[in-house]
Amino acid sequence: MQEIDEDATITQLAFAWVNMALGKDKLKDVFYAYQEMIDKYGATPLLLVAQSSSLIQQQKYQEAEKLLLEALQRDANNAEAIINLIVVSQYLGKAPEVS
Repeated sequence: MQEIDEDATITQLAFAWVNMALGKDKLKDVFYAYQEMIDKYGATPLLLVAQSSSLIQQQKYQEAEKLLLEALQRDANNAEAIINLIVVSQYLGKAPEVS
């Protein structure tokens, strides 16, 4: 059987996905796993949105909002960032803005 390379990106992603599903105590580990990938590969919209999802599950909505706004600065058409930002805005009680 092959050994698992814990530093491999695919292993880190799988770790983050599984721990996101487990929730609760594992969510901090998810946040830091994505942070390590951001430090290694740069802050892509995909990683920022994924990291914000762990914050949303921890009910850290203001921190999640900052990451989502950064993701939208990098890609204004990122659907996941837009959807998550709408959700976060609802949790923060922000009024809908039409522009």
